[in-house]
Amino acid sequence: MPPKKIPIDEDRIRQLASLGLTIENIAHIEKISVRTIMRRCGNLVKEGKSSGKSALLVKMYNAAMQGNITASIFLLKTIHGLSERNEAEVLIAHADKIVYKAKWGSSGEPPEGQEGDNA
Repeated sequence: MPPKKIPIDEDRIRQLASLGLTIENIAHIEKISVRTIMRRCGNLVKEGKSSGKSALLVKMYNAAMQGNITASIFLLKTIHGLSERNEAEVLIAHADKIVYKAKWGSSGEPPEGQEGDNA
């Protein structure tokens, strides 16, 4: 006689995944093995995670469109790949000739080997 299947609440699995919980978290909460969750509910977990991400994205987008600058910046950086660069290049010119060139990173210190070049 084959082993009895453990009953699984599919809606609950999908809901927990939509909150961003890992398969391990869901298995622990539902007292089901990770292997069983993966085997029987893998697609439900994917659907739930996708649904949760989509819901958050819609909320973030709506906040940005209503003037939330922080939400706007976040979306521009994450969706459109924009980023802030924390480095500056200093060029000191004298008589139309660059006499000193240095590059600094986000630490405020020149990168190794870039203390400054007398050009």
